[in-house]
Amino acid sequence: MPPAQRRGRQWLCHARARDGHHDRRARAGKPYRLTYKLKTDSGWCTRKAVLEAQIGDAPETTRILRSDGKGRWKDEHGDRIEAFDGCIDIDLWATPLTNTLPLRRLALRASGLKPGARETINVLWVTGPTLAMQKAPQHYTPLTPGSSGSRALFEDGGGDFRAEIGLDRDQFVTDYPGLFRRL
Repeated sequence: MPPAQRRGRQWLCHARARDGHHDRRARAGKPYRLTYKLKTDSGWCTRKAVLEAQIGDAPETTRILRSDGKGRWKDEHGDRIEAFDGCIDIDLWATPLTNTLPLRRLALRASGLKPGARETINVLWVTGPTLAMQKAPQHYTPLTPGSSGSRALFEDGGGDFRAEIGLDRDQFVTDYPGLFRRL
């Protein structure tokens, strides 16, 4: 099954990440595993996230998060998580796929995504492999397409990190310098 597939008016995204050299701080020298499934609606708003992580031989941690697609989240028990109000998107530390979701969602608006127009959003940021969660601002700026295709500038809200990410014609991330590259 491909990492993202359309099911009716929804998209289902899934993948696995295993301990990689790009994430030494998060795993503290122990191997980890992350499995995730994300469900979006037809507008690319995250509706459900099932996250399973395990560090070394420790018990697996599971989070099941549901969203109304308008920025209101509930946990696996159905309890509302008010701290993430306004976060339409989820961003998982271990995958560039979750950068695709806001890029696709923002491109679907009537005004679209125009080169040079910076978009600021709040995301439910999941760090790992502990699956700790926090609300985080992020900025996306589409760049003028180059010879290698479309690109966007990603910046975290604190200004600590920025990267020019490569995109395919469907706005899926193909290159995240220093972190990921689609094979």
